[in-house]
Amino acid sequence: MPQLRERASGDAASRRSPYADGFARIFGIETEYGVSVTGADTPCGSAETAAAMFRPVISRSRSSNTYLANGARLYLDVGSHPEYATAEARDPRTAMIQDAAGESLMRRLAMQAQTYLRGIHGPRLLV
Repeated sequence: MPQLRERASGDAASRRSPYADGFARIFGIETEYGVSVTGADTPCGSAETAAAMFRPVISRSRSSNTYLANGARLYLDVGSHPEYATAEARDPRTAMIQDAAGESLMRRLAMQAQTYLRGIHGPRLLV
């Protein structure tokens, strides 16, 4: 396995390939989301909230742990909190774009869960 090397300085640094010495970096972002419910008529714990968020995921993939078409992983982690991990990217910009896609997906799942939970608890869902 290649070892990280100290960055060269001056002209040598500008001439080096990003894949020097056979070492290419990959980038990715893993985000853990906390969930909370406020204003509920009855208690609504984080496990119930996360389960409500993942209802469409489970109905589509039959699991709360799935890989998406863009290569990202979406799952409920230990402690019943949603998590999104981007696919590996060759540059930070691509990782950032994939992370933004994950944020958009979490937003949609949260809005759907809030609608579902309102019929049961009357809450506001916070992610």
